[in-house]
Amino acid sequence: MAYDLQEKVTHGVGELRDRAAEAISADGGSVFRALSKLSDRVEGAESSLEARISDAEENLALALEELAAQKRRTTWPRRLFWLIAGAGAVAAFVLSAPDRVKEIREQLLG
Repeated sequence: MAYDLQEKVTHGVGELRDRAAEAISADGGSVFRALSKLSDRVEGAESSLEARISDAEENLALALEELAAQKRRTTWPRRLFWLIAGAGAVAAFVLSAPDRVKEIREQLLG
């Protein structure tokens, strides 16, 4: 995202430079007027970019806070689902390998 912004700014400054060069070469007497207009346009572009970047930073911060809040939040259905899934996995293991379960029980108790 920062690379795209840098590329857009570079492209915009290049266009402004080219337009200024055309204005200056067309009328030598209005060089200072063209430079003044160019300076105003560059300042306007900078303030617009700063506002957009600030808005993007605020939106990103809000999105990250919301994501963190959702990550911390655990609902009862989700907990119940994982409890049932774990119990099902254990039951499937016990039913599929009774000899292995017996070995494990002997190791733990004995």
